[in-house]
Amino acid sequence: MKKIKQTVALIITLLLSFSLNLTAAAEDVPEVVVESRGGVVRIYAESGYDAFVSSGFIIYADDENLDYYIVTNLHAVTMEYYGGLHWCDYVSVIYEDSSSADIEIELSDITPILDSDGKKLDLVIIKVHDYRLKGYKALPLRNSDTLRIGESVYALGFPGVADYALADGDNVPSTPDDVTFTAGIISKLDVKFAETGEAEAEITVQHTASINSGNSGGPLLDKNGAVIGVNTWGIDNSDLYYSGIADYIIAHCETNSIPIKLWDGAPTTTTAEETTATTVTTTAPAEITEIETAPPSTEIIQAVEKDKMYTSYGFYITCFFAVILIVFIILLIRKLSKRGGKTPRIIGTAGQYSKQVYGVYGKMTIGRAPNVSLKFQIHTPGVSDVHCELENIDGALTITDRISTYGTFLNGKKITPGQPIILKRGDVFCLGSNSVEFKVM
Repeated sequence: MKKIKQTVALIITLLLSFSLNLTAAAEDVPEVVVESRGGVVRIYAESGYDAFVSSGFIIYADDENLDYYIVTNLHAVTMEYYGGLHWCDYVSVIYEDSSSADIEIELSDITPILDSDGKKLDLVIIKVHDYRLKGYKALPLRNSDTLRIGESVYALGFPGVADYALADGDNVPSTPDDVTFTAGIISKLDVKFAETGEAEAEITVQHTASINSGNSGGPLLDKNGAVIGVNTWGIDNSDLYYSGIADYIIAHCETNSIPIKLWDGAPTTTTAEETTATTVTTTAPAEITEIETAPPSTEIIQAVEKDKMYTSYGFYITCFFAVILIVFIILLIRKLSKRGGKTPRIIGTAGQYSKQVYGVYGKMTIGRAPNVSLKFQIHTPGVSDVHCELENIDGALTITDRISTYGTFLNGKKITPGQPIILKRGDVFCLGSNSVEFKVM
């Protein structure tokens, strides 16, 4: 199974890179955006048995004194349980790759960013003092009052596919050269939402640059390489993605005397209509009439049509090769699965996880405690803190009752605590009563 994960992660990474190259061919990505990868880092967090990775970016870099400030999401370094938000047990910056020693972060060096009412936003600033960040660049920040709908934007970070490989301790490259980006436009401004239960709703930029869980905390850039937002959230099966505005970071840094770079250029006009509007405000009425009625030149029309043609070609070519690679991935997974045996799976048939399917790749603990693999609500009747444990041993699935209060039942019979029992397809096990039930697939 580990081999399957490694192969799938590699192929999907190649697919992302291939699609990125085709997109760049259709629309050149500004060099300053590409160079901004030198300011993006990968964040690793761990809490109990849960571990996840995300992105972050540097807003201040002092190579002489080795002092750096990094921004990421609050939800990237916290866990929500027992009705509250808690810091993860371990937070670090992955240096070069997951086989290298991480840059460990002291929890006292993580500061939540607050809104004007003193409430937590889904943003934090991390202070790091480490020689291994030498050479990383600080990214400039841009206020949201200069943003306009239709502007080109670029989301930078580390794709979530890498999380999949990291779960088995595989080597995951995390250098600036490994940062990927997606392109889009601003589709709406001043949208409010909150990612975590305790985080205050914040103003975001709605855009079409694709992001996922691995991109959380990474920067959203304009075409000048300035940070206009922090990638936070996306709606499944849509082109709607949201990034918290950079204004909150700017205000925090000004209040706490953290030196940052501000982008001070004028808004970039991107369309003929915007250019005309700018001209109208500075010309005489007779000239306004002439400009408004003048048709676009043949050269402009040809350039627009040519750009549409290249963009269309790039899109269809990307789709064509994406379909081929997806089919290849599916066939490869089937082939490798036959070699190494299928991964045991369970499905919830009653209770909180009804109709949800889970693969058992190693050990899976089930209960109410915050550090179990499959966690039930704290007041679930009949379920103990660590109720039972499933284990995949070379494709064979076993279940062990962890001395639960109300017992674990297999096909209607209570099993002996502490004694592993081999499960087979179709077996049904319950936690305490049949109101919490799972079936082996």
